[in-house]
Amino acid sequence: MTGPFGKRGLLLTILLASAVEARAAIVTLSRSEACPGQEVLITGSGWLEPPPSCFYTFLFDTQIGTFVSVAPNQPDGLFGPPNSSFVVPADAQVGPHTVKVQLYLDTGEFLQEATQPLTVVGVTFEGASDCAKTDGGFDSTAQTADQPWLSAVIKRTVKNAVAKVKPPSASGDMEFRSSDEAVFTVKPPKATGESTTLKVKGVAAGSAKVEAFMEEDGAEAVCGELNVVVYKAKTVKVAMHIVQLDGCPKPKAKVSAKKIEKAMEKMWDQAGIDFKVTVDTRTGTKAIKAADADADCKADEVAGDPPSGAVTFGPELMAIHDAAKAASTDVDVYFVQDYQYPFGAYHTAPKAIFVMALEDQAAGTTLATDLLVAHELGHHLDLAHCDGDTNCHDLGIDDLMHSANEGCRMYKSQWDTSNAKAGP
Repeated sequence: MTGPFGKRGLLLTILLASAVEARAAIVTLSRSEACPGQEVLITGSGWLEPPPSCFYTFLFDTQIGTFVSVAPNQPDGLFGPPNSSFVVPADAQVGPHTVKVQLYLDTGEFLQEATQPLTVVGVTFEGASDCAKTDGGFDSTAQTADQPWLSAVIKRTVKNAVAKVKPPSASGDMEFRSSDEAVFTVKPPKATGESTTLKVKGVAAGSAKVEAFMEEDGAEAVCGELNVVVYKAKTVKVAMHIVQLDGCPKPKAKVSAKKIEKAMEKMWDQAGIDFKVTVDTRTGTKAIKAADADADCKADEVAGDPPSGAVTFGPELMAIHDAAKAASTDVDVYFVQDYQYPFGAYHTAPKAIFVMALEDQAAGTTLATDLLVAHELGHHLDLAHCDGDTNCHDLGIDDLMHSANEGCRMYKSQWDTSNAKAGP
């Protein structure tokens, strides 16, 4: 005997092989594009129907040169062409893939195969990085596995997230919804093209997701998700003072309450924090009477230079604060002509910020000084320097709380902390 069925089996195999060459098998998929998690039906025509028992296998390529089984083998016998289904793997990469169907005899001899392309669809979300010019915040750092995050505020609409559909050909079938409309709503309901700017309106404090999904014949699949956190708006009252020490030159800085509020709220809107700013200018005959122990016209934390790293609210600063502090305010900010430390510092007891006011560099006039004030307000709102947090979780000096910050971005845990500190 030759082969598993002897000479007769060998002859049958030869005949089947000849039939394969003469008859082309076809794989038919219920859809040409699908999202991870979406079901795809597999049928076909032109397949052999040999007398011995046989079976079909169903494979899906991983885009790295290998195929994986995605459905149970289908016994055939005399039951006709392939008829099965599979769910696109959750980890399937966006882009072109191949579905392969193979026909084998139960004894293991390969008979026939056919393939059909399938494009895996995905939706990614991007947000504006310039927080000084946008509403809401966008955090795509690796500080949380469940990312990215968009922030919004109750009763406000943010347009700081863009949904990008890949491939673009799938955009006509893509829809958007909120996973919980009691937390936020989202518009538009359908993609307007490859890139769609989303309008997210906060309804109540909490978190939910923007879901990008496709639906066909009553079945749907989520193709991408964006986390959304909605905050209750909090107001921080800030009293700002331009300080001229008695007998010292008048500071050249100018401070506008409206400009300060606008600058601070642009940067802190991502955490749902508003500011109520008042400005107190005490110069000339109304100059603050504060002792200048070193006669250097500097607002010294202690007389002389303090030890390296020391932060002390010394007699000179206390005298300034006692003379100028505002009633019913959350924090006082003092602009002084010169200061013992470069730039500025925040003191927890009492709650006060001292900032060096360089010429034409007061809050509301230049981005550099606005960033400095916003950074010190971050300390008031319980945020520490983030330099040790894997370099501010990939934001680096673009993070508002980096000790050498040049930007005003923050990550979600910073939004949470500062909003909670700002009030109930």
